[in-house]
Amino acid sequence: MPRPLDVPHQAILQLRNPTKEVIRFTDAELEKNTRTKVNEVVDVENGLDYYLTDKDEAVKIARRLRTKFGGEFIVSPKLYTFDSQHGKRIYRLAVLFRYYPIKKGDIVEIKGKKIKVIFLGKKIFGQEEKTGKKVHLEFEDLK
Repeated sequence: MPRPLDVPHQAILQLRNPTKEVIRFTDAELEKNTRTKVNEVVDVENGLDYYLTDKDEAVKIARRLRTKFGGEFIVSPKLYTFDSQHGKRIYRLAVLFRYYPIKKGDIVEIKGKKIKVIFLGKKIFGQEEKTGKKVHLEFEDLK
């Protein structure tokens, strides 16, 4: 896609470990929104980076991705410049969505324990198979 020179990117939507379905969903969401322009799409080692002109839309798309597919969602603001005329700090966002190939009902083994996934959100909520004890897990535990 050509890069519009008059509108700089305000956010980077980073997709990591995406499947074709995740990429299709993201492209469809971006096409629906006429307010947000995609300046550039960069293919990186383990995913894609979308350079977007709207911070809010990048966050909304990442939230929709987490809701639909489950995965890790992190927003990292970076100070870009300081507007001395208005006395405001201008930030750019890096919005990360990392896809993990697990779904509700899957059984994962973590630290030698088999855990049935009950819910995927900010954390993984599950139940141990043997004891029935409910556990909260971080997505980093799956790595």
